[in-house]
Amino acid sequence: MDGRRGQQELHLASSARSTGWLPRMRSVTIEPARPPEIVPLMITAYCLTPRETKIVQAMTRGEATQAIAQSLHLSPYTVQDHFQAIFAKLGVSSRREVASRLFTLLYADAQLD
Repeated sequence: MDGRRGQQELHLASSARSTGWLPRMRSVTIEPARPPEIVPLMITAYCLTPRETKIVQAMTRGEATQAIAQSLHLSPYTVQDHFQAIFAKLGVSSRREVASRLFTLLYADAQLD
């Protein structure tokens, strides 16, 4: 490469036409990922089970343990057990810290820009 990108593209296009071979043109757009795209990656990274994922989603909506238990047809004690497993996987010790961890992972980099 000699740094003359425009000339190289022109050369490629002219040689493509002369041989009858036309390259496929592609464009790539890079933009920041949005939270709905990041959350599944975070869930995978922390190895949360599908049930733990539902509990975290309910927790982030502000649902109480009893409401989560009823909506998932579980005992409140089972929900608490799931919370303990979630806390261990995320390296936190409270629901507040789970929310803080998620917020930080989703928005910390955006604040630096």
